[in-house]
Amino acid sequence: MELSANPYIDLCGSRLMENEIDTVWIRMSARVVFEENLTVKKMIMEKSSIVR
Repeated sequence: MELSANPYIDLCGSRLMENEIDTVWIRMSARVVFEENLTVKKMIMEKSSIVR
């Protein structure tokens, strides 16, 4: 798997404004951690509405 060989990601997001100049962007860079602990996975899924 490619992520295993290179476990670094960039996440970008924005809140589009009517005037594009006022649009704010955020970029986060991180190292991926592969978690096999089922308790941790369940906690993340319970606390995050976007992780399913």
